[in-house]
Amino acid sequence: MGHWISFVITLALMLLVGTFLFRTAAYGHRSGLLRWRRWGPLAVFCFAVPLILADLVRHVLQDTGIWPECGNNVRYSRVNTTDPFPASCLLSSSQYKCSTHCCVPTWDALPNGDFGWTSAQSSFFPAKLEHGFATPQFATLTANGSLFFPVGFNRSEMPYTVFTAPVALDATGTAALPHGRPDACDDVGLGANPATGFCLLPADAMPGGLCDCDSCQPHEDFAHLSPIGIAFTIVCTYTGFGLLALAVLWNADVTAKMRGVGTRWRELRARRPPTAPEQTYDYSSA
Repeated sequence: MGHWISFVITLALMLLVGTFLFRTAAYGHRSGLLRWRRWGPLAVFCFAVPLILADLVRHVLQDTGIWPECGNNVRYSRVNTTDPFPASCLLSSSQYKCSTHCCVPTWDALPNGDFGWTSAQSSFFPAKLEHGFATPQFATLTANGSLFFPVGFNRSEMPYTVFTAPVALDATGTAALPHGRPDACDDVGLGANPATGFCLLPADAMPGGLCDCDSCQPHEDFAHLSPIGIAFTIVCTYTGFGLLALAVLWNADVTAKMRGVGTRWRELRARRPPTAPEQTYDYSSA
């Protein structure tokens, strides 16, 4: 929601500045100038606006899922990869290069005959957060055709999703991930999970002993920007505001006014009355 608010406020401010520049060129003090000098500030401003809004649009597209970030999803997946930021994530909307692993647990049959997560986790149902369950509840279709309902399942909430175990879920907890590629784990000592096809991660890849994919980069600074982060956060944003400053200063004829200040200063200095020569007295002869 915060990104939407920032986007709307910034867009409104850009429309306000654009309207001012247009009125100045169409009806104001620039209306009598030659074409380029007349419309130049507005043209530069039009180049600046998309660049200024680019990073905000990236955030909005990321929040709505139109352009996903690198994580537990199908398009830009880093599920159980040994590299926290694999090549598949280069074109994701992630602003920073991930340095923490994305561990996604497997929902499967347990030795006691029930179903549950084979690794400790805090991201999926029936794990709870302060406001409720971490993700929507789901039931499990067993081999005999009956449904298994985990502890905490509310059967009165309809409809609900039913999965067949074993399954790994995406970040929303509402869709099953496609089977992974076991060959991608050939260089990993632990190999692949035969149930899901995803790599088995070592214990040190699960801080706190939890198999979660909630964290990407604990140090969100310029040194850890991703290629997309560099392009949008630095190149687009700073270039856009630089062009905006150029457009506003050009529209105000700052260069001509500064030259006028220098000329006026020289005129004022030329009008100063000459300073009377200092008189000296010789008291030795008195």
